[in-house]
Amino acid sequence: YGAIARYIVEQGWEDTDFISSFTASSGEVAAESHWRRKMFGASFVDFQSYLLAEDAFRLADAEAITGVTAADIQAAAVMISGGGVGQRPKTTFLFEKGLYWTHLYENTAAIANLAVLLGSAGRPGRAISRLGGHQRGGQSAGGYPLDQSPDEFLGNKIEMDTDRYFVAGNTRLMWAIGTNWIGASACSSAIEAALKTLVQETGPQVSSAASAIAELKARVDAGGTVFIHQEIYANKTTQYADLVLPAAAWGEKDFARANAERRLRLYQKFMDPPGQARDDWEIVAEVAQKMGYSGFDWANVSELFEEAAGYSQGSRRDFSELALRAQADGLSGHELLRSYGTEGIQTPIRDNAGTLIGTPRLHADIRFKTNSGKANFVLADWATVAARNAVVAPTGNEVWVTNMRVNHLWNNMSDFTRRPYALQRWPANILQVNPDDAAAQSIKNGDLLKIESANIV
Repeated sequence: YGAIARYIVEQGWEDTDFISSFTASSGEVAAESHWRRKMFGASFVDFQSYLLAEDAFRLADAEAITGVTAADIQAAAVMISGGGVGQRPKTTFLFEKGLYWTHLYENTAAIANLAVLLGSAGRPGRAISRLGGHQRGGQSAGGYPLDQSPDEFLGNKIEMDTDRYFVAGNTRLMWAIGTNWIGASACSSAIEAALKTLVQETGPQVSSAASAIAELKARVDAGGTVFIHQEIYANKTTQYADLVLPAAAWGEKDFARANAERRLRLYQKFMDPPGQARDDWEIVAEVAQKMGYSGFDWANVSELFEEAAGYSQGSRRDFSELALRAQADGLSGHELLRSYGTEGIQTPIRDNAGTLIGTPRLHADIRFKTNSGKANFVLADWATVAARNAVVAPTGNEVWVTNMRVNHLWNNMSDFTRRPYALQRWPANILQVNPDDAAAQSIKNGDLLKIESANIV
């Protein structure tokens, strides 16, 4: 991507009108309040200098590094820019996990730079986006207290790495909500070993309900951890829990969420949750109230929805106008949302002369989430990539494995071992091994394998 961008710049094929109107100057980048945007953001002038200074972006070098011929790089540059002939084509950049599961930040930055260079944002036929993946329909609440985080990067406070903090033995209370923590972690073995040590082998175990509080306090005083697991079903993580809080699943509760196209809809309860299971918000609220915290006294989930609307302001999922309209009309937020039926309404929701309207296309005003409202080019940190490659690059004697994404198994069976019919069909996960590697390792089709890496614990 860097080589394509460099060739476009060398030929003068960039979208100069878009760049001059909608990308930040060096001064505007320097005035950014967010340290990441200030550290890695760049104006077009800075980006141009960066491209021309990197030997890796020269056609011959890029061909040697990537295996993509210089002629193909040039042809791609002509195709997406128009090559300076006639009307500029409408170019959309779409990508998925193959791009960012290798070097997530740097690869995504590289293709985003190319999109900004060609003005592929905010206009019909011109966009940059993921092709799919998680729908990310949740809503964040209050801000993360960065000043209390023990982690930093180059002197800047960043969100705490909770896994690393826990494995180091620093966590006295861990509350995992809605996840198989062991299976979902990038360091599953280390998490499980730490759970066993800090929960089951440090200080006393709970012997009875009557003595539980005293025993858990004694464990904390001994440097151990009290572990709470809140889930809709038991999984590998649950066995280590001191307290299990059963949660209600979808269909067992009312809730609102936004799908991949930001369409906000009401999902209504159609059956009761089993046993003692309750909605997640009810569980959290009751614990918070018993701990003496204020602000967790919602009477129902719609009140929580309406409070969350305030935190959505300015985001892609902004539904604050819907909450305000519901309040003005004497309705609950869920009641008003229900009136939009199964189609819902696309966020951000706007008030247009008294009528609530959705937003089919983001960035139609060609404004971006920066202080200046303009797009920044991004300087990817390839020095970090080089350091990472020193750890994960091929050494010549490893077996490369691609995990199979059978729909019934997803990635690693993390959500399927509870379903007998799924296990009957797929009793184990599938491994695809290059035939040459398989022959060298005497692996035959149908063999049962255990795959491990010395670099992953």
